[in-house]
Amino acid sequence: MADEALNTRKNSKSLQSAMKKLNKAEEYYARIIIQFSNKTRLKLYRKIASLMRNRFSLMDALDMLHDGASNGGKNPGEPLAIAIASWGRALNNGKTFSEALKGWAPDRERLMLSVGDVSDLESALLNLIKVTETYEIQWKDGVLQGQDEEKNPVILQENQHVSMNMW
Repeated sequence: MADEALNTRKNSKSLQSAMKKLNKAEEYYARIIIQFSNKTRLKLYRKIASLMRNRFSLMDALDMLHDGASNGGKNPGEPLAIAIASWGRALNNGKTFSEALKGWAPDRERLMLSVGDVSDLESALLNLIKVTETYEIQWKDGVLQGQDEEKNPVILQENQHVSMNMW
């Protein structure tokens, strides 16, 4: 209980302010940047999982990450800072983390994280990272493309079916 008290921090003024002042045009631009940057999202998921492993709440983790992304609130217009502020606002409005990611992350990521919303978000984040990095799956031009475990290219057309164990 004492550990939880040590790791619980009041949301910083920069995150609170950013959650209130989200600009629609900046948010739209940030969504595009974050949606197409798998590496950025995975890096952020890894940081969130690490902070949660160290007994930080999700909101406290987002607060810390927002401070870094916005340079202590000096650059709140940075796409990553905008994304984190948007997620924080959604969480404050009662949404789950997977719901907060709508429009920011692919549906397959949100689906995998939705399991963690009700049980263990840290583990769900780590599983998502492992699956995404292992198979490097992406939807491009109507075709699901990826790599198998040996890094051989795999391409699936709409009429093909595949079964694979991701865990």
